[in-house]
Amino acid sequence: MLIFDHLDILDEVVRDLTKWVQDGTISTEACETVVQAKFEDLPTVYQKLFTGANQGKLITELLQ
Repeated sequence: MLIFDHLDILDEVVRDLTKWVQDGTISTEACETVVQAKFEDLPTVYQKLFTGANQGKLITELLQ
């Protein structure tokens, strides 16, 4: 879904999302998972995307 596909309801969406964040219905906290890994471990790290082991974005910090 792209925002440009729904510009006709953008005002309503922004209003609803703002309300939900303010009343705690949705949270913007803990919206990413950071994993430190060596390059050779990347396939295992990326499997987290398919098992639900991450929350939000999965960011990989490569170790030397």
